[in-house]
Formats: sequence, structure tokens, C-alpha cells
Amino acid sequence: MDNSRYFMIIKKFIAKCGIKAIDFKPFKEGYVNNLFLIRTKKEKLVLKIYKFTRKTKDISSELKFIKFLDKKGFPVPTPIKIGNTEVIKHNGERLVFFRYLDGNKKELNKLNEKELKNLIKTVARMHKAVKSLKINNIKPRRDMFTFNFEDFVFPFLKKRKTTFPDYMVKMSEIKDNLKKAIAPQAKYFDSIIIHNDLSKDNLKFKNNKLAAILDFDDFCKGSKISDIANMLLDICIVNKSVDFKKVSRLLKIY
Repeated sequence: MDNSRYFMIIKKFIAKCGIKAIDFKPFKEGYVNNLFLIRTKKEKLVLKIYKFTRKTKDISSELKFIKFLDKKGFPVPTPIKIGNTEVIKHNGERLVFFRYLDGNKKELNKLNEKELKNLIKTVARMHKAVKSLKINNIKPRRDMFTFNFEDFVFPFLKKRKTTFPDYMVKMSEIKDNLKKAIAPQAKYFDSIIIHNDLSKDNLKFKNNKLAAILDFDDFCKGSKISDIANMLLDICIVNKSVDFKKVSRLLKIY
């Protein structure tokens, strides 16, 4: 489909939803979904056209997470109801209108001290707030912080009819030693609902504060440290090396 025809379809769809757009244009606020910035007399909106692999129930769970954070005072783009629904099905696609949040994206390793402290404290508050949030059927994050090694190893060994007599003893020793090693930092390993992509592409800043947390497509249940690590990768990489003194200082702020 050529761009002019596609734009005409989008224009008619926006009008059909009762939104009086002065103009609209495609823009980049993520890598996977199609996004359109819509300007009306009162405000700016974002029309997000989800990739085909996203199911309605998964999008609804994402919106529940966003609305929860909005009620707690976090800067997130809130979804807008069209009629009695937020997730609109149109020509086999799923679409949602969001309120646009103003601000500037920045390289996180170039944030000033006020922006940096506000970002870290906001993420810490968010992690604390979501402890009370319950959403069913959320995909778990599979990583070194949450992955249960035994869930993988036992089926693997059974399939190949291989056994290690002292496996359980060794595994128990490893787990005990690991628990002792991470005990002082245990709070970072709590399993909660996390954003899972707190990178420079999904954060906006304004007046030395975090102004927007965007793109919740990858949200999941995982350890807090996974969320923190994603963010610190962008903040603490200097000349292709990790500034561990900076990591330590920011964790103290958290």
C-alpha cells in the first residue's frame, strides 16, 4: 500500500473515532509499532498501532500497568477511551490512543546531576509502588537474576538419560553460597512487575526532571535489578567501559 493511501485510511479512522485532528504525522517513539502524532485544538495525542503478534489481553494488561502508574503520579502516557473501549480493533489491527507527553530524550550518560537523581529516585518509587499491583498472566523475564536453573537442567538430563549422583548436593551448596553473597543486596532481587526497557529511547526529561516513561511493550514480571541494570547500562558506560564508581553511587541513591 502506498503512503498516500495509508495516510488517507488513518485520517478517516481518526475522524471516525470522533477526534478532530488539525494535522497528524508518523513519528518515532519506539522501534516496533507504528505511531502517529495527532494535534488537536486542545492537546496532542499519539495513535499507536500495535504489531500483529500482540494479543488484546496482553495490550489490556499493559494499559492496566500504565493506568496504575498514572494514578500513583508517575509521568506515563495515559490511554484514551473511544466509546467504551481503549483497545480498538480495526482491519485486523489493534490500536490505542494515548495522551502525548512533552519532553526531550537525552543520552543518559550525559544527564545533569538533578536529572540523574530524579530519574533514579522515580524508578525506586515506581518499584516500591508496583509491589501492590496484581496483573494475571504476565510473562516472566528469563535472565540470570530470575531463571531457575533446575527447571532447565532436570528436563535436559532426563531427556538424555544422564545423571549426576552428586548434582543435588553441589546445586544446594551453590545456592546456599549465592544466597549468602547477595544477602546485603537482597532488596534488588525482589520479583515485581517491571518496565524492562528503561533506556534512553523510552525516557524524556524537562526542567531537570523525568517527564515521561514510554513504551511498555516489554513489561513483564522480573527482578528489580533487571530494570536497574538496563538503565545503568546507558548511564554508566563511558568510553565503552563501565564506571563502577558511578554504579555504586547511583545504587546508594536508589
